[in-house]
Amino acid sequence: MAQRAESCESNLIVVGLDPRRKQRHFAALATRSAEAFNLEQVLCRLSQIRHYTLDNMDSLTRRFVHGAAEGKNVNRYVANSAAEAVAYIRQVVGPTKNLAVNRASVIDELRPVLERNGYRLIDTYLSEYSRENPIQKVLDHYWQLPMVPVESVYESFAVQRQETLNGRKDYAALLGVSAAAAEDGSICFLQHFSNIGRMLQEARTLILIVGIEKIVDSREDALFQTRCMGVFGLESMILNLKEAGQPQAFTEMEGSLSSDSPVDIQIILLDNGRSPIAKNGHFRNLLTCISCRACAKHCPMHDHFDADSGNYPKQYLWSFLRGDSALLDLCIGCGMCHEDCPLGINIPGMVSRARSGQLAKWPLFVKNRVLYDVWPFMRTASRCAPLTNRFLKNGAVRILMEKLTGFQREAWIPDLRRREFSRLVHSLKQEKDCP
Repeated sequence: MAQRAESCESNLIVVGLDPRRKQRHFAALATRSAEAFNLEQVLCRLSQIRHYTLDNMDSLTRRFVHGAAEGKNVNRYVANSAAEAVAYIRQVVGPTKNLAVNRASVIDELRPVLERNGYRLIDTYLSEYSRENPIQKVLDHYWQLPMVPVESVYESFAVQRQETLNGRKDYAALLGVSAAAAEDGSICFLQHFSNIGRMLQEARTLILIVGIEKIVDSREDALFQTRCMGVFGLESMILNLKEAGQPQAFTEMEGSLSSDSPVDIQIILLDNGRSPIAKNGHFRNLLTCISCRACAKHCPMHDHFDADSGNYPKQYLWSFLRGDSALLDLCIGCGMCHEDCPLGINIPGMVSRARSGQLAKWPLFVKNRVLYDVWPFMRTASRCAPLTNRFLKNGAVRILMEKLTGFQREAWIPDLRRREFSRLVHSLKQEKDCP
């Protein structure tokens, strides 16, 4: 069903919801001319693809860069860090400061650096609902989700045919990629609405960000991985169906179509810490993630994660491992993300290991010793209670405590006494028992 144009754009494939495919499949099942859906086989194949990618990440990257024939107006660039990627983007877009983006997790890796450099990222996810029919968040909890069989969802995702337009609009689109094939250089995008297809058709400059762990062996594997991303992440997508930022912002990218020049496609292969983590046995399996965001479905804390870190457990941990986030305190270790992950990635176990590796560092050592084991500190402080009480009420001391331990400077602290409460109760009991 993919468009087979002679240009390089034929290798840009959009996978989205298509009810006609589901109807045809179930009609074929009724006539016994199609195989029944088998979830175990789907998960097994997905696991094989992801582990093959993890074991051959370097060779797949080289094949994608050098093996696939480069089309006209297509450039490939390998960025070792987010800063290198942004420097390349600056060269590509010149003085332009507005970039239309999708909600891919790899975009969040570049977002802090882009914003520090003055770029404005324009969210296009729900742009078609931004005027007369604004989207409202109506589902707040996973138990409000309708019961939809996985088989039905799986057959609803298919390759979408892209319309051909006569010309391009003069703006740049920065798009995170769902999967890429080393076999022929094809690139797949998961689309729930129409924003990605619209940008692929209209934008004069397309900057495609490919996390190197998303490169698989073949075009067929790339399509399958993208489809699984949509299937297993559909519920999390519905739970997070809400407008972000200024909904009318995408209209700023609109303008008349011009056929003066062809599309300029820039492909950035982003490492940004992936290669070292792939060699680390403790966190290596995190790179098998397909970014479906199923881990957020039952997570009780994902709405409280830092927006720059990503709003689902895998991205929360990934941000910490890259060094963009300092703490992992919001994870409560409930294990629901592990249960929901189609690949069984043990995120809580990795969070626990990452935390333990930070305990020896001085700021966290102070925090853990003072806040998590408060009694030795309180016993020592109570021996000079009057002086300690005055000390703890000092503004400068409060600021220092907040920096070292995270204890809020505005928090109320009770006055200390020289005698511990248990000893005070014991002495009062003795006085009562005396005749």
